[in-house]
Amino acid sequence: MTSEFLNTSVAILLLRTVTGILFFFQGYDKLFKIKIENVVRLLNEPMGKIHFPLFFIKPAIAISSLIELICGLLLFFGLFKDICMHLLAADLIFVAFVFSFIKPMWDMQFYFPRIVFLVILLFSSGSADIFSLDYFFNLGIR
Repeated sequence: MTSEFLNTSVAILLLRTVTGILFFFQGYDKLFKIKIENVVRLLNEPMGKIHFPLFFIKPAIAISSLIELICGLLLFFGLFKDICMHLLAADLIFVAFVFSFIKPMWDMQFYFPRIVFLVILLFSSGSADIFSLDYFFNLGIR
């Protein structure tokens, strides 16, 4: 194993675990601390102004939060990484869509790191992520 390969593997490990932590705690906060009902209440008024179907908001936020929680945890451990990254990418598209309807010039301070980290991970080589459960179990190696 070369020094360059090891450095790449450690960089992917760092980026993957930090990204997993960010998504996990985002989902955890919405599900267990803030609660889905309070997130719905927060989005109810602005989404109602644009005639967005309100019956859609609660299940969409719940699914989004579950994806962030579960995929963040799995990404942290490096298990089913590709599936998780694709689900998280879809989640980020959904979040961008919703927030852009609410306020076209919304604050991206929490969104931007997540999308950058996820895009870098999607471009990263799966074979260099040797510190993951996918690699250990020989799952999803490209």
